Amino acid sequence: MNISFQGIKNAGAQAHIQEKDEILNKGAMFEVTIPKGKHVNLHVELNNEGDNDLDDFREILKKYPNQYNAKTLNIDYDEFVNLDTGEKEKSYFLNGKDLEMTSENFKIFNKIFRLLEKIKVMPNEKLKVENSYIYSDEAKDSFCFYEPRCKNEDEFTRLIDSAHYPKNVRAGAKVLSQKFKNEMLEYIG
Repeated sequence: MNISFQGIKNAGAQAHIQEKDEILNKGAMFEVTIPKGKHVNLHVELNNEGDNDLDDFREILKKYPNQYNAKTLNIDYDEFVNLDTGEKEKSYFLNGKDLEMTSENFKIFNKIFRLLEKIKVMPNEKLKVENSYIYSDEAKDSFCFYEPRCKNEDEFTRLIDSAHYPKNVRAGAKVLSQKFKNEMLEYIG
């Protein structure tokens, strides 16, 4: 069956909020202390059907390429307590690369903000997902932050699936758009 996608496809969002103090995560290869904090991410594949999102982001995607798909944005936001200083810090990442607020990157923050604003009000029928994507390495990598928090592979697959429910995509876009808006206002303020 062929599905016609309008604007974007394979959009997914997930959030993790750790309200407790830092925890020790014992991975297979090493142990890492995870600080108290928040992690929110949104994955979306862009195209030019309906809107010119892909064209609008072409230069950004060249600067911040996605290793799996040249048309994809994977936006991450981390807020955490620095274990050394006790201070609250935040970080933004685009396709796995650090995205700092600078005068040069202000335009990137603004474009991402406008895309998130559009996604947060998209109707269900415009937030389509290809089944093959849900089980792909791209999806697993986009949401890899959550894998160690899952008990097994089935739970991780269910988490990836639920991240792509339209209500979760809109909720993630809403949270991230507010973070990007606050960052831009803080920068120009």
